[in-house]
Amino acid sequence: MDSLLPRRMAYALSPINLPDSIVWPLKSSLMRRYIAGRIMTYRKDAKSFYGLELDEVPAEFYSFLGSEGIFDNITSTLYWGRYNFFNSLLNTSVFNISPIKETDIRKWQEEVAMKLSPFTGQLSQSVLDILAATSYISQLENENSPLTERQRTNIAAYFTESGLKGILFRRDEKINKNKENKSQLFNLAGEGKPFNLTEVLKTHAGKPVVVDFWNTWCAPCISILRINMNISDCANRDGIVHIYVCDASSDEKSWEAYARKVGGIHYRISEDEMEDSLGVKSFPKLLFLDKSHNITNEFNGAPLMGEYLKSLASLME
Repeated sequence: MDSLLPRRMAYALSPINLPDSIVWPLKSSLMRRYIAGRIMTYRKDAKSFYGLELDEVPAEFYSFLGSEGIFDNITSTLYWGRYNFFNSLLNTSVFNISPIKETDIRKWQEEVAMKLSPFTGQLSQSVLDILAATSYISQLENENSPLTERQRTNIAAYFTESGLKGILFRRDEKINKNKENKSQLFNLAGEGKPFNLTEVLKTHAGKPVVVDFWNTWCAPCISILRINMNISDCANRDGIVHIYVCDASSDEKSWEAYARKVGGIHYRISEDEMEDSLGVKSFPKLLFLDKSHNITNEFNGAPLMGEYLKSLASLME
């Protein structure tokens, strides 16, 4: 935060002649993205890249959240990069912040402000509003759980001026539709059952298949899921069978939430099977198989959207 990030921002912005009125909000946004994507995820990154199980650091570590710029230039709007930052705050265990659930919004905000203020200083009302909206969205997105009538009443009564009410209600409608999604989910890890990719492919003889090895904690994996969520008829797109294989390092609720959103056929298997039996040690990994189940393309890492769509199209040639 004190040395590496300023140098990176200077390197990125120095070739661009931008007015100060734009540079400072942009730097604040970059700081939040860096914190959410690098600092707050250190335990997941250590496990994902190095197989290390690290303890949570002492609360004093997070004193950097009081640095100038981190909570500046924030209005009552919410977009995905900002959501990641606020969601990471709500889910950091040392802060001990409970989900909002059906709690009165103002009361919940008072409790959150009290718990965060030793690290962040006094938070603006705009920040507290976004934190409340983020807690609701975490329920919708990560737990695949629609808003209750009490929650909808609380939201409608509180968010009367900002656009957050519309964002939350639109997300809620989408989750309710996802509940009707005919995704096929097989939690083999939870049931202690083995996974055999060869046998699974046999059940889709004569059809092209895409096999996506992923995990919920893998940001590039989620980017691939989002590509699929933006393409209609995810389950059998143009006759292509989409099989998603996740392992038990992803918790069951998050896995189910993403699986229902993206559609297709989903398997949750043991970590040993993913690494030892399938040989998958990094994510995402994508296999594109033609009608005879010969591999036509393979990606170890997230392809660009154009590359992904081109690989899909080639399966139908």
